[in-house]
Amino acid sequence: LNDTLELIAFTKREGVNDVLLSRKKSLLTAGLTIGTNSPRRIAFLKHFYPKTKIVSVPENIESRVKKLQAGDYGLIISHSDAKRLEIETLLTEQIETSYFVPGVGQASIAVVCHKKLSFDRKEILQRWVNDEETEDCIRTERSFLKTFSAASNIPVFGYAYYEGGLVTLKAGVISANGKQVIKAKRTSTIAECKELGKKVAEEVLQNGGVDILKTARRS
Repeated sequence: LNDTLELIAFTKREGVNDVLLSRKKSLLTAGLTIGTNSPRRIAFLKHFYPKTKIVSVPENIESRVKKLQAGDYGLIISHSDAKRLEIETLLTEQIETSYFVPGVGQASIAVVCHKKLSFDRKEILQRWVNDEETEDCIRTERSFLKTFSAASNIPVFGYAYYEGGLVTLKAGVISANGKQVIKAKRTSTIAECKELGKKVAEEVLQNGGVDILKTARRS
């Protein structure tokens, strides 16, 4: 973010996992064509579903859906986006977060404001918009991403969630060709969740993540 801006609220997360939208086909269908521009999704598809064909898609979601309905390809998007766009009728498969880990901040809308906005107005926004559990989780993920210092074109993933009153973060990086995945999973108290993101990032980097970053930045 620009130095003059700050994140002050996060909407409640719903449908954080990715889903497949297609004409009654599954990810296990040999030769299935999938449309996505996400480096993370592309790398995961290459890793878990190497027989799929991956194509780039238009930025405009309406154009994507038209091509989907015409049978040109299937789409992978977040479940929350499918709900928001009211296209759940096209959903054919839920993809589990246990292996197809979401991107940092997925399925929540962040509210950004100028740092000079009055305290009273910030408080009103937080009271009406912010979900505290979601905020704890996404700030944990962002701490991981900040420590990792990853560019937007590098397939980094991170998902934090509440579990038994604690925050669990599973995060990592995957090579663009999908052949190498470095990941880590740790749990901490809510008070230490920002440090949790840093510790997971350091573990991923030490276990080979730094090599994936170097390769990605050279390409």
